[in-house]
Amino acid sequence: RKCWQSFSVPFAFLALLSAWKVLATIGNGAPLVYALDDVLFSVGVMFFFFTLSTRVLLADVLRALTLAGLITIGLVFVEFMLGRPLHYAFVNSALFEEDALVGRVRDGVYRVQGIFDNPLSLAEFFVYLMPVILYRFSSARGQYRALLAVGLAALFVALWLTGSRGGVLVALLVCSVYWLMSYWRFFSGYTKAFSVFLIVVLLVHVTYFAVGFIYEKGLVAQSVSFYRLDDVDKSTYSRALQYFEVFSVLRDNPLFGLGVQQNFAKEFEEIRRIDNYYLRVGLEAGVVGVLLFVGFIVSLYLSIRGAGSRYNSPDAHAFRAMAIALVVGFSGIKLFLSMPTNNIYFFAIMGLVTGYYARLRKTEVVERYANPSCS
Repeated sequence: RKCWQSFSVPFAFLALLSAWKVLATIGNGAPLVYALDDVLFSVGVMFFFFTLSTRVLLADVLRALTLAGLITIGLVFVEFMLGRPLHYAFVNSALFEEDALVGRVRDGVYRVQGIFDNPLSLAEFFVYLMPVILYRFSSARGQYRALLAVGLAALFVALWLTGSRGGVLVALLVCSVYWLMSYWRFFSGYTKAFSVFLIVVLLVHVTYFAVGFIYEKGLVAQSVSFYRLDDVDKSTYSRALQYFEVFSVLRDNPLFGLGVQQNFAKEFEEIRRIDNYYLRVGLEAGVVGVLLFVGFIVSLYLSIRGAGSRYNSPDAHAFRAMAIALVVGFSGIKLFLSMPTNNIYFFAIMGLVTGYYARLRKTEVVERYANPSCS
């Protein structure tokens, strides 16, 4: 029971979110297939890997992700030199010339997408990959460590080539969080307090600036013809306008939103997509859904932070830093991307991480009962 109780709260939030999405979908009379798909690839995937998690499986998955990431980075540079998606190289590219330009060229620069369906999905994958490679780098030795160092540098370049401004910002945040969590134990009490104060002040300022920026751009977007804007301005104004449009929907449907759908474009007049996963969750499950999603992220962070603080070795600190950086990366990148496709990477790794911590806790409990003299 101790094994499960360690992470029961984040699982409860995620399960309640999935159940509420199903209920909201039924209440709106929408097809259930996408809501059930969301259940399977969120709480289903995380719980599946939680139950299977072992130290060996976790290490193998992290190695596989690292190798897959390095291969993907290599493919990205080949694609960038070609100037078109790799699969176009095997067919008549003229047939796809128009499609190849849509969303894949900004200011005359080609945006890579690798094996993913668009550049933003690739950027999201790189954000999840970064803390994994950082952790592998911290424990590597010799030539493999040098290879990972080159891989990290190439990862930043490849991420830049996706053209995802949000992805680059979140990647820098992930690296900062990883470094902070890795060396937090060396800080004095005053240094920790000052660091927390600086982080809070920074978050307040960033939030204030972001709200003001979104409000200003959203007001302008309501009176501007999108056809007269260039691609960069159109993307910025569209993202700001999404908040106005979604809040309007939630004002009319605060409890259930619109239910889980494949595409919400038909529900709006001005915007054609949703670029923020928090807004998407609001559309899928109302204000209750957003609160449950935020509760899941916060409780997952607190659970990992608490579980990881019990172990005091360099590898344990690096592992906890990786897990926390993944949570921060996930919550950050979802401010810029709404596609749920790549969520499976996050939920699978989190299932392995939480399962591994839970089994360490179970081992401690067994050893304590076997040796009552242990404190």
